[in-house]
Amino acid sequence: MTMSAVLDDGPEVGNSAPLSPCPACGSTAADAIEVMRVHEQHLAYMQGDTRAAQRLDQALGHAMTAYDMHRCRQCRLEFSNPPLAPAQAWYAELYGRLPLYPSERWEYAAARDSFAPQDTVVDYGCGSGLFLLSVRDRVRHAFGFDFSRAAVEAAAGQGLRAHVLDLDVRNRGTPLPVPANHVTAFHVLEHLARPESLFHFAEAVAGPSARLWVAVPSDRRASRVYAEPDALDAPPHHLTRWTEASLREIGRRHGWVLEQHLYEPLAASTAVWEATRRLPI
Repeated sequence: MTMSAVLDDGPEVGNSAPLSPCPACGSTAADAIEVMRVHEQHLAYMQGDTRAAQRLDQALGHAMTAYDMHRCRQCRLEFSNPPLAPAQAWYAELYGRLPLYPSERWEYAAARDSFAPQDTVVDYGCGSGLFLLSVRDRVRHAFGFDFSRAAVEAAAGQGLRAHVLDLDVRNRGTPLPVPANHVTAFHVLEHLARPESLFHFAEAVAGPSARLWVAVPSDRRASRVYAEPDALDAPPHHLTRWTEASLREIGRRHGWVLEQHLYEPLAASTAVWEATRRLPI
C-alpha cells in the first residue's frame, strides 16, 4: 500500500501532563517550543468577541486551559501535550462562525486525477460531502465517513453514501462491500488526538494496492516560514503540524510507504507579496 501526502499551503510550561512519545515516529526526544492558552486562542478565533469565546470555552469538552507544544528532534513533527481534541459541539460552534470549508481545494484535483472509473473511493472526514460530490459520477463507488452525525446527515441528504465514523473500525472488519482503491483524508490528520486512527481506518477499508491521500497544512505556509502566530494552526484547532519526515515515519510505522510528497503550487506574485508586506517600508 502506498501513501501520497498532499500539502496546501525555552518557553514556559502550560500544564503538568507527562510528555507522550511523538505520535509520528515514537521518539521520546522533543523540545518544548510554546504554550497555547485555550481562552486566548478562542478570543483569536472569534476576533475578540468575548461571548463567542466563552461559548467555545464551554463547548471544549474538557478542562484543559493550556496546551504545551513540542517539536520532535527526530522527525520534526510539532505536537500538543496533552493530545486532547475538542468535542463535536466545539467544532460546530467554531465552524458555524468561521467559513473554513472551501467548495474546491487544489488537493482534490491532485487526488481525483488518479482515479479510474472502476475504482472505489473512501473519504475519511468527509464533512457534508463536498469532495464526494465531485467524484461520485467518476468512480464505481464513493463512500464517506465522518465523526459528526450532523455532517453525515447533510451528506446523505445529497444522495451520498456517508456513515458516522467508528474509531474502533479496525476491530470490526471492513465496513464496505468492496475494498477501497483510494482512501482520502483532507485536512483531518492535524485534528486527531490519535493520528494513528487514520491509518487503522485505512488498513481496515483498503485493498492490497490502495493509495492513501493525506492533505495537511503546509510546513511552507507563510506563518511557519516567518515564525508568526497563527491561531488556527495551533491547539485546540490543530493538535499537530506535519513535515515530510513525520508523514513518512507515521506511514512506515503503520505499513504504508510514502510514494510522493506534493506542495500546492505557489504563485510568484503571492510569494513576493508575503515577503514584501513584512518589510518596514
